[in-house]
Amino acid sequence: MGNLIIAERKGERFTLLELQGEIDISTYQNLRRILKKTSPYMNLVVDMAGVTRIGSSGLGVLMEATNDSRKSGHSLYLSGTTDIVRLAMESTGFLAHFTLTKTVEEALKE
Repeated sequence: MGNLIIAERKGERFTLLELQGEIDISTYQNLRRILKKTSPYMNLVVDMAGVTRIGSSGLGVLMEATNDSRKSGHSLYLSGTTDIVRLAMESTGFLAHFTLTKTVEEALKE
């Protein structure tokens, strides 16, 4: 079972979530709860640089948050995706559905 640490920082135009650890069946519910209360209401940047593994439940919750953001006229950016995360997104066909940036700073400029 994985462990996921989520640090949340709010700005005027965005909320930044910094993730450390694994997003899997044992950790995705907490991330989902935070995304549900944030993604429909303001722009969101999710710093994925510290994510060491992501399962299908993690991809699903990110996809759900991306859709919620778009429906409400906001944006969700995934920054600093690791090779492991990118490979999971590519292999499931989800990569094209996300807005990726190399760094948090790049996402904040959008």
